[in-house]
Amino acid sequence: MNNVKHLMEKIKNTTCALCLLVLLSVALAAPAQTAHWITADDPRCNEPNTWIQFCKAFTLKKKPKRGEARIAADSKYWLWVNGRMAVFEGGLKRGPNPADTYYDVVDLAPYLQKGQNDVRLLLCYFGKQGFSHVSSGQSGIIVHAPSIGLATDASWQSQRLKAYQTCGEPYTNFRLAESNIRYEAPQSSMFNVQCSKFKVQSYKSSLEIGVWGSAPWGKLVKRPIPQWHDYGMKIATKVDTTIVAPSGAEGGGFGGFCGSLRKAAL
Repeated sequence: MNNVKHLMEKIKNTTCALCLLVLLSVALAAPAQTAHWITADDPRCNEPNTWIQFCKAFTLKKKPKRGEARIAADSKYWLWVNGRMAVFEGGLKRGPNPADTYYDVVDLAPYLQKGQNDVRLLLCYFGKQGFSHVSSGQSGIIVHAPSIGLATDASWQSQRLKAYQTCGEPYTNFRLAESNIRYEAPQSSMFNVQCSKFKVQSYKSSLEIGVWGSAPWGKLVKRPIPQWHDYGMKIATKVDTTIVAPSGAEGGGFGGFCGSLRKAAL
């Protein structure tokens, strides 16, 4: 009887220890912040060809060696960190199936600094169907970078940009989800202003409309192809394209040169 009681006690202690290990592992794996899908607090934010600017200022005690961010958007986005472009035209059209969405993995560390950091996002929402894109019906973006304490939520400032408009006829082919874009410069806002100054302008707190894996974007899947890479401006090199006919070319001129090439081929 004593042996059975001793055995039961050991099993109980082992079970408790395993439960504590599981809880500890879950706690360590949990993100520092919950990332939310966000959009602008604007009644027109889900219209086709909508452009929204988001901004967030946050502080780091030191410059990190790595700052991995997972970013999903409906439909395309551009990302600047401390005034430097980190992503040009991020995001893929909805996939890998009609119900789910791709996400990007971006290392923000090269753009971060000790102290205050400014993150700016420009979102383009297609808002209509295409042969290679299934519209979710909802504009939105989500950023999850727990290692640096950055996650999209209502604290991000945002605004629908009225400068981006849709051109009249002729419209894009029905196969495309994109629209022809007209940009009205006089209606543009100060896009290069620091995030810490956004509250004094016509920007509002963003709306939280979902979390990672929420409908209508479904399961988020890592994109299978790399991002665009901007190699920067290059110095053009002048190339001499003058064609010099070889000696003995029949008939002279370019026609004779081509005739010589034909003979050489034979």
